[in-house]
Amino acid sequence: MNASILERFCAPLCDRLNAPDQPTDRGEIDGRSFTDWAMASNLFIIPLDLENRWFRYHHLFRQLLRTQMRRQNRPEEIAALHSRASRWFDENGLIEEALEHAIQAGDADWAAEIDAQSWGQVFLKYIISHPAATIPIPGTSKPHHAEDNMSAMTGRLPGMELREEMGAFVKKLL
Repeated sequence: MNASILERFCAPLCDRLNAPDQPTDRGEIDGRSFTDWAMASNLFIIPLDLENRWFRYHHLFRQLLRTQMRRQNRPEEIAALHSRASRWFDENGLIEEALEHAIQAGDADWAAEIDAQSWGQVFLKYIISHPAATIPIPGTSKPHHAEDNMSAMTGRLPGMELREEMGAFVKKLL
């Protein structure tokens, strides 16, 4: 169920989410065993590459798992999962996903200061707030991205000091 916080997942990332360094009584299996079992069971899991390294859940199944997760876990437990995912993505050079999960975990305090809920909103608010910006028009063919982009036009924008802090945060990830 932990992998339901992710758009896509792989076995090592599942291992990180399950925090194998911490004792558990939930009977969790390792990431590779889980992905192999889910594929063999035809369990609403979709491979994203030919090597069967990256997967995603069917969107309706993922929605069900996320609903169950919210019912069974406290918000701080879910935030801890996002934080572990952010660190894993960062360590593996997947910066956009690292930043997205840092925001979801509340690890990027400045994201809340500008009412940003996603990496896309942070990026657009950063650009919109630049004094030289006149009309930023992000293009996308995906309706949910367009909706996310439009949400960036609401709420607070970062001032110069916060823009510098945001830039430093992203540089740290690079």
